[in-house]
Amino acid sequence: PSQPGGHRNQPGLARHHFLAALQSKQADARQYFQTGQKLMQQGRASAAHSFLLEAARIIPVYAEAHYNLALALENIGNLDQAKYHLNQVLKLKPYDGLRRSAENNLGRILASQNRPAEAILHFSEALIIRVDQDPVRNFRLQSPLELMERIKTVL
Repeated sequence: PSQPGGHRNQPGLARHHFLAALQSKQADARQYFQTGQKLMQQGRASAAHSFLLEAARIIPVYAEAHYNLALALENIGNLDQAKYHLNQVLKLKPYDGLRRSAENNLGRILASQNRPAEAILHFSEALIIRVDQDPVRNFRLQSPLELMERIKTVL
């Protein structure tokens, strides 16, 4: 039976249109992200900011977009927004390498804001994250003393 307007009720067609729209949305976010990355590589953080923000807006769960946006924001001096986007990365629970970088960068920003206790917590988290792809950095801390020694080298 036809629906008003002469269209049939076709779940398969609706699914097809939904997936096409989703792919288009992902392609748009990826394009904004890639443009933002290129601008960052050129040292143009201010210009990169708007592209990376749009990528994160289009796909809010795009952890890499939030991470690179945080780097751009830090470069232009907007540390509070940089911290916000680094925390977004951590909420999204990305792969270990990105999580480690987000924790480390949060620690650096907090240390620069004279918030050492909070900085140490993030540095600590960065130090205990296992990155199985990189055996040199794949470690677990054995004691609080070892943790403090590693933190001293970072600060």
